[in-house]
Amino acid sequence: ALPCLAEAPDTRNRYLAMHASARGMFLEALVYLKTSSHASSWLARRKRKMKAIKTLRKLHGLVEQGNDDVRHYMHILMAECYVLEKNVSAAENNFKAAISIAELGGFLHDKALAHDLACAWYKAQGKDDWANFHFESSQKLYTEWGATSKVETEHIYYN
Repeated sequence: ALPCLAEAPDTRNRYLAMHASARGMFLEALVYLKTSSHASSWLARRKRKMKAIKTLRKLHGLVEQGNDDVRHYMHILMAECYVLEKNVSAAENNFKAAISIAELGGFLHDKALAHDLACAWYKAQGKDDWANFHFESSQKLYTEWGATSKVETEHIYYN
């Protein structure tokens, strides 16, 4: 995903008010955060994290303008930032907030994604009970949303 981001034109400023653009910005920042931990040098990790934080600030600006439909994106990204910083309680609180806000907003797929990311984080922490809870929740939500191939893929990967 990272090579695609490097080659894609930057359309964020042109379409900032559109939800699809906010979704694209969120996914871009998520890719930067998830790949930063695997970067070859501390400088590459820092650059990717800073790109994600720049996008997080833009999403925060949308929330301040009254677009609450992106608030859960901010919490997912903040959770992933805290995961990188190894701040357990802040990551946990932001995953919980993202799940709650996505549920309130009716964003089934984003609630599933938040559970999915929380599952991976808890599994890496060795907290299997919480990982199992989030895994089962994500599977249920992905099924409700109709993402059956995602459910099958996750089931194979997790087991």
